[in-house]
Amino acid sequence: MNKKTIIGIVIGVVLLIIVIVIIAICTKKTDLVEQTNNIKATISLETNECIELKIDEERIVREISIFNSTDNKYDKYKNDILEEVLKKIYTDNIDFFKKDDRNRILLNIESKENKDQLINNIHGTMIEGYDIDYLDINDITEEDKDYAKEHNVCYLKVKYSKDLTKENDKFTTEELIEKEVNVADEMVHRGIYCEDPAYTLEGDFCLKKIDEKEAKDGDVCPSHFVDYKGKCYEEVSGVFTGKYKCNSDQEKLVGTDCVSRQTEPATPQYACADGSKAVMKGEIFPAAKKDRDKYFCVSKEKAKAPTSRCWTQSNHISINGECYVGPAPLLGGGCPSPDIKRGNGCYSPDNKQEFVCPDGTWYEVKHNNVPDLCPDTFTYKEPEITGYICEREEFKLEGTTCVLEGIYRAEEIVECPSNSFNYHGRCLDKSTATSLVKGKYCDYKDSKLVNGKCYIYDIIEAKRK
Repeated sequence: MNKKTIIGIVIGVVLLIIVIVIIAICTKKTDLVEQTNNIKATISLETNECIELKIDEERIVREISIFNSTDNKYDKYKNDILEEVLKKIYTDNIDFFKKDDRNRILLNIESKENKDQLINNIHGTMIEGYDIDYLDINDITEEDKDYAKEHNVCYLKVKYSKDLTKENDKFTTEELIEKEVNVADEMVHRGIYCEDPAYTLEGDFCLKKIDEKEAKDGDVCPSHFVDYKGKCYEEVSGVFTGKYKCNSDQEKLVGTDCVSRQTEPATPQYACADGSKAVMKGEIFPAAKKDRDKYFCVSKEKAKAPTSRCWTQSNHISINGECYVGPAPLLGGGCPSPDIKRGNGCYSPDNKQEFVCPDGTWYEVKHNNVPDLCPDTFTYKEPEITGYICEREEFKLEGTTCVLEGIYRAEEIVECPSNSFNYHGRCLDKSTATSLVKGKYCDYKDSKLVNGKCYIYDIIEAKRK
């Protein structure tokens, strides 16, 4: 075979390969176009990620996108049936869900046909042991999507947060878009929040993980089972009635909250006319029994010199600065010594004189032993009440009463299936009673078991708006 023949064969092979490649590209492009044209619905949902699924008329997922992420870890689920893809996504995000509560997932469906049937199929998608509640989000605008890109969040959450602020304008969209859907809903409808962003809202409290310890080995109930009086029962789904109840008749049901009311008298604030501080009688007279806790304004009078009864009583007279008492009758025209005659009588020296103070006390003293000053005297008057305060910070003042309102989330009444019973809002299947098994548990204060570890939390009461 000569050189020219070989070159011709090579050129022919290359041209053949080029033609095959072009045909393959065109075929693939045609398939893609057909696949795109075959998309019947776009489903957007938000768990702890913002995910968009495109499905065909057979409910096969043809495209999966994650917003605000370059890592599409769900590509492996393409070409699976929609309901199965949803379950796999939920299983991948199992830590996002809570067994003890409804798990709200934001959902938006753009469908060309059979939208109602599609909604029913999605709403029927569950994972065992978890309660999922889909919230249909509609009327999403380009402004919502631009806002989502700016804040690097899911546009479903932007629209949902905006709608929530219309129900409670004390919260802003910026506050809510950073929270999980369940938490944002709780904040708005109950008016509670965690002041410190490092804390997460759970029920009426804010939690922050502060430590992690190894779980202990012991007797526990299997997964999805609940300990009731030493036996384990499988938890099954009940029907939420939309009705709520409180733990005590003394508490009032307000919406979905239980409100308790504790009262105590407020403390009066007193003022005295002279600007002095009012004091309790018990502080002035420690031995006082009556009105010892009553407040008085006390005014002090300056001490004064005592007054001698020699000058105030009719049978006493002062002679040369000395006090004499009398008169006694004259005997034989004169007075016996040391008496002194005055008028028609005799007056004797008074060796024990009485001295009186302004407060009414008196003293009996001998000559030249008169006190210089009387004790200070005091006047007691009732003060003026200028206002009231609550001594305990957690109480709020209402008139002359201090009030403490305790608020916690009411228990939603659940109707349990037959052959099950309600245990604190959880439906337990009677037929599944089983014994404890060996497993991990936590007995540390303020802790819970997470993935075989004991997470320990700092717990503070949530704030209210």
